[in-house]
Amino acid sequence: MWQIENYSKLIIGSTVRFFGDAARKYISPELYCLSDEKCSKTVDDSFENLRYFYLMEYLKAGEIPEIIIAFQLAIAAYLHKEFYQLLLELTGAGVTLELAGAIAEAEGEGKSDYGRLYEGFLKLTDILKCSDRRNNFITAQFSADEEIILYLSGENIIPRELKGIVSCYPCKGESETKVYGMGKLREKLSELIKIRFDNDELFFIQLSGVEGSGRRTLLKAAADEADSCVVFFDYRKVRRSGREEKERMLWRARRVALLYDALLCIYGLCSNETVDDTEEILTWLEKFLNEFYPPVVICTDEKMEVVPETDLPFVKIDIPIDDLESRVDIWRGMAEEYGVSLDEKYYGSKYILPVGQLRKVFDGIKRDNTQKKDEKALERRIYEAGLRVIKRPEFGAILSDNSDRRLKDLKLPKVQSDQLEQICNYIQNEYKVFEDWKLAKSVVYGRGMTALFSGRPGTGKTMAAESIAGELSLPLYRVNLSQIIDKYIGETEKKLDKIFEYAEVSNVLLFFDEADSLFGKRSEVKDAKDKYANAEVSYILMRIERYSGAAILATNLIENIDEAFMRRMRFVVNFPMPDSETRAKIWRSSFTAEMPLEDIDFDYIADKVELAGGHIKNIVIRAAFMAASKNKCITMYDIMQSVKDEYLKLGKNIDLTIFFPEFAYYLQNYSIKNP
Repeated sequence: MWQIENYSKLIIGSTVRFFGDAARKYISPELYCLSDEKCSKTVDDSFENLRYFYLMEYLKAGEIPEIIIAFQLAIAAYLHKEFYQLLLELTGAGVTLELAGAIAEAEGEGKSDYGRLYEGFLKLTDILKCSDRRNNFITAQFSADEEIILYLSGENIIPRELKGIVSCYPCKGESETKVYGMGKLREKLSELIKIRFDNDELFFIQLSGVEGSGRRTLLKAAADEADSCVVFFDYRKVRRSGREEKERMLWRARRVALLYDALLCIYGLCSNETVDDTEEILTWLEKFLNEFYPPVVICTDEKMEVVPETDLPFVKIDIPIDDLESRVDIWRGMAEEYGVSLDEKYYGSKYILPVGQLRKVFDGIKRDNTQKKDEKALERRIYEAGLRVIKRPEFGAILSDNSDRRLKDLKLPKVQSDQLEQICNYIQNEYKVFEDWKLAKSVVYGRGMTALFSGRPGTGKTMAAESIAGELSLPLYRVNLSQIIDKYIGETEKKLDKIFEYAEVSNVLLFFDEADSLFGKRSEVKDAKDKYANAEVSYILMRIERYSGAAILATNLIENIDEAFMRRMRFVVNFPMPDSETRAKIWRSSFTAEMPLEDIDFDYIADKVELAGGHIKNIVIRAAFMAASKNKCITMYDIMQSVKDEYLKLGKNIDLTIFFPEFAYYLQNYSIKNP
C-alpha cells in the first residue's frame, strides 16, 4: 500500500501548486511533494507496480494527460479524505476531467483533442466509478473504491458484494480442466479467444446448449489452451434485480475481467426470459462491448436466438448432446477418470445425457459400493443415478422401477413370443447395426424402436411391456394420456415434447396405453376444430418418427389407429384371446407356491371360463382373499364365486350349467355368513 500512497503525493502536490494558498490550509505538508525532482525520485525509487502501468496502457494515458491526472486524483482522493474534502471545497464537484484538464494545462500540457478525450473518458469509466455521465462528460465525477486500491496493491480478491455472483478461473491451486467429447469445439473456441485478444473485430461469442451440456467446462478448457483467465458472471443471481442494479453488478464484473486481463463470461441466460429481458440483456452487451476490450462469452440455452436482437459481430457455437460419437467419447473419458469399467458404446447409445448430468451419475456410482465386476449391478447403479439427476416432467406419466417380469413369464402363442424377442433384440443391438455396421448413413431418421400392441382388454399388452422393460433392465415410463391431452391449442404438443425429450436422455421405455385416444385417425376437415385436431396428429406423427428411443403403444381398438402411425411402427403385435391350453398355463402361473390350494382342477376351469389373463388375475386375487378371511385353503368354491363376480362386473350373465352340478346351488344361494 505504501507504494500507492507515495505515488499519490505527486498528484496532490500538483493540485496544491494549482490552487496555491487556498489548498495549503486543507492539506498536511507530509501528504504531498512540491518539488518535482523529489516527488519523481520518491516515485521512481519505490513504485514498481506493473498493474499500474498495465492500466496506463489500457487508458492510453501517455497520449491523453487529462486521463492520467483524473485517474491519479481519484486514487489520492480515496486514500486521503482531507484531499477529497479539499477538492469538494474548491471545485464543488470532486474529480472531473474539467479539473484534470486545468491541472494539465497549468503543468504545461496542451489540451487534448475532444474526440480523443471522449475515447479516454469511456476507458476511464471502465476502471473508476462515474456519476452524471449522461450529461457533459467533462463535468462527470469520478471516484475510486477499495477494489481498485487492492488491485493496485497486488491483491487478488473478489469484492465481498460479488461473492456468489462472480468467480474466477483458474483459482489458486486449480488444475487444468478436463473436457471429453468436445476436442474440436475446444480448438475452435481457443482460436476465437486468441483472435479476440488480438483484434477488436469479434465482439462476443455465444455458447449454446442445454443445461449441463458443459458450456463453462468447454470455455475453461479453451482458456487453458489459449493461456487465458476467465471471469464468470452468474446472471441468474441478478435476474430479478432492477435495471440499475443489474447494470452496476455487470459493470463490476466487467471491471474484474478487465483488471485481470481475462475473458468475461455471462451465463444463466435462457429463452424463458421475456422478450423485454432478452432485448435488455443484449442492449447491455452492445453498450458494454463497444467500450470493452477483452473477449466476452455468453452461455445461453439452446433455444435463445441472439441474431434478431443485435448487429454486433459474433460467433455462435452449439454444443449438441445428440452426437453419438461425442457421447461415446464422454462416457469413455468419464469411465477412465472414475476408474469404472463399462461398455462406453452401449451406454453412449442409450443415454443422451449432458456432460454435467453424466458427471453427477458417475459421482453417484463412485459413492456406491456395489461390485464393479457385476454388469447388471453396474447398469442398475447407472439407472438409479440417472433418476436422481434427470429432471422428469411434472405431469402425464408414472415412472415404474425396473420390473421383475421376464418374457418367459408371459403365456403367449409362439408367434407373439417371437415378436417380443425381436423387439428386445432390436433395442439391444441398435448401436451395432446403425453405428458399427454404418446403417445410419442410409437411415437418417426413424431409427427408434416403435411397437404397437393391440388386443382386447386383459390379453397381456401391459404385462408384455413390463416384461420387455424387465428383460432389458429398463425403467418403464407409463404415459397418462388424461394429463397429456389438453383442450388448449398447442398444449398437448408441448407436453408430449417434454415427455419425449425426457425419454430420449434417460433411456426409459415409453408406454402409451389406450393410444387410440391420442393416435387416432385424422378426419375430414369441416371446421377449425377438425383442422387443429389433424394438425395435432400430424405433429405426433413427426415426433414419433424423430424419436430415437423405445416406445410401445397399446390399443384395444386397432381399427381406430391412423394408418400413418401403422406405417411408422417397427413392430405390430396382436394379442389374441388365450385358448384353453394357454388359459390353463395362466391359471397355474397365477398361484404362488406359498398359496394353500385344495383340489383345484385347472384344466376344467381353463376349458369352461373363457376370460383373458387380466380377468384371471382378478379372479385369483379375489379367491385368495375369500380363503384368507376364513383362514382356509383356496378351493374350487372360492374360485367359482370369484368367477361369478368377475362375470357380473363385466355385465355378463353366467351360465351355471358349465360348472360342476354340486357347485351350482352354492353359486346361486351361498352367503359368507351362512355357508
